[in-house]
Amino acid sequence: MNRKALLTALFALLIFTGCGYKIVLTGKDAAFKIYPSSIENLSDDLEATSLFSDEIRLYLATINGLGTREKADYTGEFTLVKLNSSGSSSSSSTTTEYARLSITINIKDQKGNEVYSKTINSFENYDNTANQSETRSNREYAIKEAISKAMTDFRNAFEQRK
Repeated sequence: MNRKALLTALFALLIFTGCGYKIVLTGKDAAFKIYPSSIENLSDDLEATSLFSDEIRLYLATINGLGTREKADYTGEFTLVKLNSSGSSSSSSTTTEYARLSITINIKDQKGNEVYSKTINSFENYDNTANQSETRSNREYAIKEAISKAMTDFRNAFEQRK
């Protein structure tokens, strides 16, 4: 039994260290609390406004990094500057399309000094089908995933900055 557990642990270690992936986040909770003072959609896609706002707040809450104005370590301005989707629905087949976005993130400390400013790009593929409702749902899910990826990139960079 112990031999089996040891082999499993060694195999897992080999997989995580030998495949080129580096595990960056060491804890579930963020090392910061951010109060999102501004969440704006400046892209041409007006439908993304509430989706963007909800996803930013959800991501920060999920990592326990969402703070109140009084208790947050930082204030953040999150701006969706670009959102592009490719393609249009075809009648007979499913095609793979993409949602690409750019988010500008500006973080200030409690004194109002800027401590982080960056534009992060992300994209996610989705299926474009003959069913418009399904395609719309797929696109929305892809946008949510792209926002989550961008926010994960932000978290990694923000927690590792010097």
